[in-house]
Amino acid sequence: MLYRFLCCVVILTPFQGAEILRHGLAIAPEGWLAILYMGVFPTFIGYLVQQQAIKHLGVSRSALFVNLVPVLVMVLAVAVLGEAFRPLNLLSAAMIILSVLGFNLMSGPAPLRT
Repeated sequence: MLYRFLCCVVILTPFQGAEILRHGLAIAPEGWLAILYMGVFPTFIGYLVQQQAIKHLGVSRSALFVNLVPVLVMVLAVAVLGEAFRPLNLLSAAMIILSVLGFNLMSGPAPLRT
């Protein structure tokens, strides 16, 4: 993970430098709050939870839960952005949840790892 982040920094730094030269470094307080939020919750806590899930469930079993991302995004879009919730959303969410549950049930109980 460290190498992935380092590669991103190396690749994106020239673009960020060009952007700063063109427009300056003027970030509103809301922007700093967004950066702080993204750094703490999705990045740090998200990866920590992911690594713990892999440790306890194994890679293949925990990878199934990535499929729940669209469902969570849909819930947040409705709750935070006020997006409309349509029958197709419900059908899609149900199909994803049932698929994740089905694959977990078919693979049997998770081995207890410490």
